[in-house]
Amino acid sequence: MLLFCAVIAAGCSSGSGQSAGVGTGGTGSSVGKVSIDITDAPAMDYSHVYVTVIGVAFHTSKNAGFDSYSTARSAGWQKKDLPAPKTVDLAQLANGAMYADGNAGASLFDNLDLPVGNYQQIRIFLASTEDIYTGSVPGLAYNNEVQLNGDSAHYPLRIPTADEGIRLIPETPVVVTAGGNVKIALDFNLNNDVVEVTPNGTKEFIIKPRLGYFDMNSVGAVKGTVSFGNLSTSRIVIKAEQVASGVNYRVVRRWTGVDRSTGKFNLYPLPVFGNATTATYDILLRGRNVQTAIVKGVKVHKGTTPANGAVDLGTIT
Repeated sequence: MLLFCAVIAAGCSSGSGQSAGVGTGGTGSSVGKVSIDITDAPAMDYSHVYVTVIGVAFHTSKNAGFDSYSTARSAGWQKKDLPAPKTVDLAQLANGAMYADGNAGASLFDNLDLPVGNYQQIRIFLASTEDIYTGSVPGLAYNNEVQLNGDSAHYPLRIPTADEGIRLIPETPVVVTAGGNVKIALDFNLNNDVVEVTPNGTKEFIIKPRLGYFDMNSVGAVKGTVSFGNLSTSRIVIKAEQVASGVNYRVVRRWTGVDRSTGKFNLYPLPVFGNATTATYDILLRGRNVQTAIVKGVKVHKGTTPANGAVDLGTIT
């Protein structure tokens, strides 16, 4: 009996990437699948912004606390560790690009099992910048780092309270149904959320992200080309805008830049809200020494991507 109890105790404490009090997910008809990608708006001044991702956690309460990556403060967390850390270059995830790890375009977190529920809080966890580099991109100096345009130096990118994760409270819960397949994208915004600091005269950066969120099963795409004589210096910006419901001002749902060699742009993902199959956007083009232009009433279809079915605005001169 003592040996049997010892075996049971050992089995209960075996490593599965889950900390005490943190759920491991259900089985059978009580679970659904969740995949997570990462995207970003353009980062004008950065050639590379690398972050090393180690895990993600979900909770059905937006108020649930989290002490550290290894210890959850309240029950109900569904924490999923990556088998090995993955380093993501956020600066390359603009103009419609999404993270793909080379495994047939697999998502950053691919087909996670989550119990059925309405998840109102997501936390994504990065390796500590101060720890020895454990990421997946050769030649980096830090787990999280910045490289500037025209500058070969590697600058550390600090993550405040990294052990608590980067928190996202979705506007609407992530609904996991039995046998369902949810695909979401977490949206960084490097231009606004990466800040240069110089403690003791040494340059480094801090990221304080306010994550956005897209339901990838309810998005569409717009693409086009800008014809302009000096694409390399004009800093042209393309915005997809809608009039906010019940108010008299416009909301930017997505913005991007243009490829400075071809002038091509992709606005993706663009939300198609509710049960609708289409959404209408006004596409605004502006830039340095560029006449502002707007294409009104562009109808975006749910399920389209830049490569498949996107509304093509053609060439804007």
